[in-house]
Amino acid sequence: MRHRSEAAEVHWIVATESWAPKWSEQVKVAITGEVDEVASVIAPGRVRRFRYPAAKLDTVPLFEVVDSFARAIDEIRPTIVYSVGPHDVNSDHAIVFRALTIALKPMAAPTVRRFLSYEVPSSTDWAIGPAAGSFTPNVFVDISLYFETKLTLVGTYHSQLREVPHPRSLEGIRTLNRMRGLSIGTEYAEAFELHRELVR
Repeated sequence: MRHRSEAAEVHWIVATESWAPKWSEQVKVAITGEVDEVASVIAPGRVRRFRYPAAKLDTVPLFEVVDSFARAIDEIRPTIVYSVGPHDVNSDHAIVFRALTIALKPMAAPTVRRFLSYEVPSSTDWAIGPAAGSFTPNVFVDISLYFETKLTLVGTYHSQLREVPHPRSLEGIRTLNRMRGLSIGTEYAEAFELHRELVR
């Protein structure tokens, strides 16, 4: 919402989707509807769906995922890319991040100036072990003016929200953004890990 307020064009890539029999058609329709509802506010008409199988992205050859991102980057020509991160307990997130690091090589994506990953409640914070590393935020963005709108949009994801004390509850998200805000002296903030910045 902050980017939109600055007249930026926002694009959104949904890399995976649910599949039967792990998820019912009803669940698939519900999740798709949730994304469409949020997209109508933050990225109207600018959602791309790769339709890879959720929770088993590791069964897809990496080069296919890389090629999908590379084609999208070539068409969109973004200046900033936000991604799920390499530290998440979600295996699909780790693969998406790996594919993006390849697709975003400077010579292949010359318009990209910043590449950041964000934290995902109950995914980034639940990763353990030295291989996963840890999320180390080094970029903070004040979202105080947009937080209540963010929380309303997050509330759209009925299929993904949980009850307190789960971190992926509305209260959990408010607490996380409040904590990130306190660390920089604002009411609410989001934290990111900067992986590459090109200054030209």
